[in-house]
Amino acid sequence: MGRLTGGRRSWPFAVAIAAATAVPGTPVLASGPRAQASRGAVCGWSGRDRITPGLTTIPREITFSFTGNVGPCRMSDGSTRSGREAGSGNGTASCSGGDGSYVETITWNDGTTSTLTAGFVFAAGVAIATGRITDGEWAGTPIRDVEFVTPDDPSACASAAGMTGASYQGVLTFGGS
Repeated sequence: MGRLTGGRRSWPFAVAIAAATAVPGTPVLASGPRAQASRGAVCGWSGRDRITPGLTTIPREITFSFTGNVGPCRMSDGSTRSGREAGSGNGTASCSGGDGSYVETITWNDGTTSTLTAGFVFAAGVAIATGRITDGEWAGTPIRDVEFVTPDDPSACASAAGMTGASYQGVLTFGGS
């Protein structure tokens, strides 16, 4: 679900941002009785975005689609999981920033799915999204996503066609009581 230009950042930095911006009540690598009572996860994830029309220096309406890997996820019960994600969305954006919304489905390694909707904002290569799982496993659960996005070709922002592809990596948290 990454959506902007930017450089590579370290995983510790991503985890620090995710922990600092986590949804209230979300167990972030929790343990003990509260972790057993709450359902949630902290997941690494990465993938690819396709953006139409491409991002330029001028804000405009865009649509995008993305696919990627979710996990490994550290679940609140101590287990780990992984899966694949696919989704699409729209917004108003330029290479320097923007906002919008998306819908995605995670297909977990056990065959179950979680569909979520979220709104996002981004600037300077960082996208932050908040939303809720709307269907499937953990329906009704809040989510928070922090991503670092690397454009395929940053110089494309100055072209008429714009930047049409990027990769992302980040942290997804969900769950809580």
